[in-house]
Amino acid sequence: MNLIRTGKVKEVYDDGDTLLFNFTNKISVFDKIIPNEVPDKGEYTLQNLRLLV
Repeated sequence: MNLIRTGKVKEVYDDGDTLLFNFTNKISVFDKIIPNEVPDKGEYTLQNLRLLV
């Protein structure tokens, strides 16, 4: 699995024919990472993404 992109709140991996998104509980506002995390934010972000695809 190859890391193809890393951002402030997520990482994207390429596994051949599949992309894997790793969402974190971090918060980014105005291009800054907020030191506090939101519990389960990564899971909720994934659930919202599933609605779009």
